[in-house]
Amino acid sequence: MRQNNRGYVRGTTALALLAALGVSGCQVEVAVDGETLEGETVDGDGTVTVTGTEDTTTSDGTESGTSGDDTTTSDSGGTDSSTSDSTSSDSTTSDSTTDDSTASTDDSTSTADGSTTDDSTSSSTDDATTADAVAVTFHGQPGIGAAEDRWVAFAVPFPQGARQETADLALQVGGAETPVMAEVVANWPDGSVRSVRLWTQVAIGAGETVSGELVTGATDPARLDSVGVSVADTWIPISESGVDESEYTTAEVMEPAVYTTLPAEWLAGMTLRTETVPVDAWSDSGWFDEALLGYSRTMVNDVSDAVSEEDLVNYEPDTWGDTGSVDTSSWLFDRASTLWGVYFRTGDVKWLRHAHRASQYYALNVERDNDTSPSDSDNRNFRGQFRFKDINYVDHKYSYGMPMLMDRLVLGAAVDGPAAGEDGVRAVSDLVTNGYWEGTYGSDGAYNPDLGANHLWTERHQAYAFAAHLTAWEYTGDAAYRDKLDDYVAQMVDHVANPPGGYAADGCLVHDFKHHEWNKYNDTPTPVCSPWMTALLAEPLWRYHRLTGDDRALGLLADFAESVAQDGTYIAQDESSNVGTSSTLWDARLPQYLYSSSYNGVSEGVSDPWQDWEHACDVAGLVERGVTAGEMLDRDMAAEQTVADDLMATCETNLDKWYRPGDDSYVSQYGPEWRLTPARKYNWWFGTTLDLPRLR
Repeated sequence: MRQNNRGYVRGTTALALLAALGVSGCQVEVAVDGETLEGETVDGDGTVTVTGTEDTTTSDGTESGTSGDDTTTSDSGGTDSSTSDSTSSDSTTSDSTTDDSTASTDDSTSTADGSTTDDSTSSSTDDATTADAVAVTFHGQPGIGAAEDRWVAFAVPFPQGARQETADLALQVGGAETPVMAEVVANWPDGSVRSVRLWTQVAIGAGETVSGELVTGATDPARLDSVGVSVADTWIPISESGVDESEYTTAEVMEPAVYTTLPAEWLAGMTLRTETVPVDAWSDSGWFDEALLGYSRTMVNDVSDAVSEEDLVNYEPDTWGDTGSVDTSSWLFDRASTLWGVYFRTGDVKWLRHAHRASQYYALNVERDNDTSPSDSDNRNFRGQFRFKDINYVDHKYSYGMPMLMDRLVLGAAVDGPAAGEDGVRAVSDLVTNGYWEGTYGSDGAYNPDLGANHLWTERHQAYAFAAHLTAWEYTGDAAYRDKLDDYVAQMVDHVANPPGGYAADGCLVHDFKHHEWNKYNDTPTPVCSPWMTALLAEPLWRYHRLTGDDRALGLLADFAESVAQDGTYIAQDESSNVGTSSTLWDARLPQYLYSSSYNGVSEGVSDPWQDWEHACDVAGLVERGVTAGEMLDRDMAAEQTVADDLMATCETNLDKWYRPGDDSYVSQYGPEWRLTPARKYNWWFGTTLDLPRLR
């Protein structure tokens, strides 16, 4: 038996409220209505209701795709809330205005919790969270020199609807209040504060940590009217940090001289990418959390020195111009954002550093303004395209705005500077709008079955197009992006209900096989859907709902889960594929590679159990998210929950399969203990599944 911990929220985050209430391990429905909870007034609309627990029974690679980027090494044989368009970046709806050069503004904000983590472990503690304070830890980089008063700029995110102004914030360091200046750097769609950049001075030196506490409800907090420095003034090059200085040497990546971490309990509930839980928060997900941390270390080459260079993840080219010397696909499915998820679940400065560095480096490699300099190829001239894709056509599968958005919300990164975050997210959106996708399928990406076989249309393309506009809206607050999202959702709802081409309505985004791949059924209409590509779409759809309250997104997510549960999985019992009765996969539930009510990928020979195994985790996340969405719409999702449980069991065996511990002699010959072959599967395993332990 497992306990099903679900949090349903309107107007704020369940996790922060649960922490304030001291509640855990129960099913919760949270809405906010000016109720006073444990002495704290929660502003918003609704009430707080705690119901009982719900017990359910747990049941017990070459990947072909739309391009050669998707080849996997196999190992066979062996609501409703209104939205305003005011999510501003450098202007605010609250008590402050932000400018990323030299700061000047007035007040700020914060709420609940505390606790920090050390290198790869979570430090969730029962007393880490309070209703009116959040622990803040300052980390001096080892290369910054002796202790002195240093300017520090850091950001604190807040739940939607929780804070309208920023005037009652106080910062205490070493038990004494220290003056701060605050700037709102982002707002939620309802106008409430999403993230605040705070400025202060901290006496700190090389390798030192200083603990503080951010307190709300102060009546006369100490304030700084101005600071006279910019964010850039508080950052240093990696080469001066004293930590992994050989990382990202082909571009001058800048980072804070003093990093500032917040507790995982706080970060996990902020709907940054999504809401999640700290590592080890639920005992049933311990195996998943252990794998997350183990494979994350491999992804950043934090492995034994005995591991050979060819077995390290090659995520940076030898020189700026030599993009052929890098494993470009290690960035596929958004490497930087997956690393952000590790920080949100641990609160560990190590993962904050890795996520920020990856985001800055990624942003520096997003093409801008059709200017190829300093590229060495005229082919890299599409605004918004990832520079490592040295191709002469537009491909937005590698283009993501999320890394720049996370850097803004979590670190308070400047909109300008070398990485130019705002222009970066706009460029990614521009690539979708001005490039192949909307140039071929219109402003809402609507599938056209009448096009020839040389026109790709997949759920993955749709996912990254939708995500590009979503992150651009979140970063800038530009209403044009919000309107485009509405068009995309309307189009997808219509597609599911009335599939183009007259295909059966299977609850998924049915499209012709010849538009998914170019090598089969070119002359025979063959309707298919992809479970794992739909998982890529489900994640931004879920975030869109959390931002807007648009129940159409919930309907789509529930439809996807019902469709996959009905037709999109199979039980592995196939001697011809080396899945015999003694195999790990015997009787395991696996996601189909492609499916529909009239197309079975197994019988048609396009599904391979050893390849499909690799997508058990992300498809489990798709179905689990759909179950939650369906329950929020009062649908009966019992059958879908059973499928999700089965897929989670398969996910556990898949993650365990690639854990191969051994001594230095062993890893020198076979690679890291937590093996990633190929490296990109780390991003699909742990990217869209960031909230999987919470949904469970």
